[in-house]
Amino acid sequence: MRSMLSSAVVLRRRAALWVAGLLLAGGIVATPCVRAGQEPSVRLLADFNDPARNAARRDDLDGPYQAWMLNPECRCVQTLVADDALGIPGGQALQLDFAVTCPPYFNGWFMFLSPEPQGAMDWTAYDRLGFFMRGNSGFALELKDLTSKDDGSPKGVAQYTLTRVSARWQQVEVPFSSFVPKSKTPIEWGAIRQLVIVFSDLKSSAAGQVAIDRIYVSKGPAAFPAANAAAP
Repeated sequence: MRSMLSSAVVLRRRAALWVAGLLLAGGIVATPCVRAGQEPSVRLLADFNDPARNAARRDDLDGPYQAWMLNPECRCVQTLVADDALGIPGGQALQLDFAVTCPPYFNGWFMFLSPEPQGAMDWTAYDRLGFFMRGNSGFALELKDLTSKDDGSPKGVAQYTLTRVSARWQQVEVPFSSFVPKSKTPIEWGAIRQLVIVFSDLKSSAAGQVAIDRIYVSKGPAAFPAANAAAP
């Protein structure tokens, strides 16, 4: 009986090591075992490495993403570049080239977090938004819940301004508590529908370039393999 129990323990340990190896090979942090009904401590939202989904402008949760602008003379252009933040062979990152030198002096990029038109994601199990970035300009990050509109009204929108940038890849984590609601009503963390990057003449350079990779939410700091230190 003791021999059978020992064998079972060994098999379980080998299985756990095999699964952990698969996760690390895919560039995703191996999180602790999650029981039924529990959320993982890290949830990857987009890594821009799936050619089929990227061609359809869809991220790794099947939510569409794209650059936006109100004046074609001041464009924001998205490009997938072969410069994975973690140095994974064949990996890609999202690069945004923008200019805000003409009215209305802002543009940016957005990503829906659900494939459904009125869908949303529950972030109550997490406490921060993270991603890897490099570039030469700051920008505003906006989160929108299901009560938000696409007409610029402040209800259901919270904002954080990122000012520290680097030409080298760096990991950025923004606690949810750092996002400031744009109206008197806090956003609903159980129904987040959209992530938006806003370049403007007030918060960004007149023109610039920013690359983004590995967008995620997590409970506590997320540990990823060391980022690629090579400057673009």
